[in-house]
Amino acid sequence: MLRAEALGSGPLVSTSYGSGSWVRQCIHVGRPTRSRRQCQARATTTPSFGESVKRVAKQVQGALPLVGLFSRLLSPSGGIGKDMLAYPEFCRATFDLAPDNFLTICTELQKAYGKPADRRYILLYLWMAREGGGMVPSKPIMSSAKRLRVTQDMEIEIDRFEVARAQIAEKYSYMDRPRGKPQEQINVAVDALTRLVPGTGDAEAIPQPAASLIGELVTGAWADIPEAGKMAEQAVATHSQRADDYK
Repeated sequence: MLRAEALGSGPLVSTSYGSGSWVRQCIHVGRPTRSRRQCQARATTTPSFGESVKRVAKQVQGALPLVGLFSRLLSPSGGIGKDMLAYPEFCRATFDLAPDNFLTICTELQKAYGKPADRRYILLYLWMAREGGGMVPSKPIMSSAKRLRVTQDMEIEIDRFEVARAQIAEKYSYMDRPRGKPQEQINVAVDALTRLVPGTGDAEAIPQPAASLIGELVTGAWADIPEAGKMAEQAVATHSQRADDYK
């Protein structure tokens, strides 16, 4: 399990990921606020009896240990049935699944680029790419990354993404929801992190050290995919070629 020194305004604190204070920050940010619950309520309809049963089953499933999260993250469909990982679940699962140097790379990126490279923000767009790639249009994810660089308001970006994802998933209540291919998801992750961290334009090459560090972070977040490293390298190298996709 990863251990690191948590960055903050106070003294450095030793943190054990999976149960440490930084993961609790992820969980706190990911919890629905009153306004978020209202947004989600507007995005759904009154559940039928069968949907109510499935919801209870999901609540029980949510109480399972972390091994359940890993199984869901590693599942080809992205979860059990039509279930989807929430941001806090993704944070916990990623930090236990990723290589030991994942946190070190996060720290190096933050030292190089400051607040836009906050670890919570990095995990946010890795989550959006993995959970939304191929289902949620990529252009809103890019717009979100550009906004967060300025506003630093994670909650509203989580709200918007979850509402958009719920609205699309509702159309696939009785069939498998669409999932992007790993290369498509990784492309979205690289491009979103490029907008967020160095703030490089879509038509420009990713500068160093961002290019190398972003590639390594994306590889770690897709550690269950054997070819993730090559896919990340390709995504970084072809970043400028996807500029028209986000216009």
